[in-house]
Amino acid sequence: MPTLAEKARVQNVVHLGQRFDDLKESFNQRFEGVDQRLDDLRADIRSLRTLVLGLHTPVVLAILGAALKYLFFQ
Repeated sequence: MPTLAEKARVQNVVHLGQRFDDLKESFNQRFEGVDQRLDDLRADIRSLRTLVLGLHTPVVLAILGAALKYLFFQ
């Protein structure tokens, strides 16, 4: 027959297992939130990259056109 100390030890182990499961679930939820924020950040970076490319393309083409005109059509 188990003693009170053995019953308490078993109860403590069960309690610790539950606490670890709760912590694991909490960390999983936090990391899911981080993953979602990283996905949002990647999408923002992609759209910013497209915007920068769209704004700089006409400037580069104008400079290239001016250089070609200067070199070949003086």
